[in-house]
Amino acid sequence: MPFLDLESPRLYFRPLDLRDLPALNDVFSGPKAICLRPDEGSHVNEGCVESRVNALLFRRHTPGRSLWWAAIDKNTQKAVGVAFFHDVPGDKALIEVGCHMLPSHQGKGLASEALRMVVRASFTVLQERKVSVRTPADDPAAQRVVEKLGFTECGCVEISGKPHRRYELSSDAFPPKVLD
Repeated sequence: MPFLDLESPRLYFRPLDLRDLPALNDVFSGPKAICLRPDEGSHVNEGCVESRVNALLFRRHTPGRSLWWAAIDKNTQKAVGVAFFHDVPGDKALIEVGCHMLPSHQGKGLASEALRMVVRASFTVLQERKVSVRTPADDPAAQRVVEKLGFTECGCVEISGKPHRRYELSSDAFPPKVLD
């Protein structure tokens, strides 16, 4: 799958690679670490961050749809988070999208910008019909981000023993503001 160039008002996105690990360690390890293996539902601990990111990067070159970007702040030229999409195991008609910002960059609207770009590319470039996203059940800020983009809650899933809300958005129902 070719890499997609994405850019928002304050961020640009480039392919995620191992050079990003030191700057993005808090995204891939610690108590709020992102799940790199959705089929297993396990979060990453510091001891295996590099091997899991390596596996993720290898998966980018195998059949299926999976792209991961480093979100770069245009002003500082530093990585401030990640954005991604990937196949949903067991459902070839659906992809999951998402983004995670470093704690020091949360609450500034960057997650909304990043997710908007990934959703927009999913619908306009990849011609996807429906996308999915998951948020921790106890994270109202993340829920507000996805709801403002037009996602509708459609159930709950458990990941690493913690409840998550699952949302979906179809290409014919997303609001025009996602394209802006």
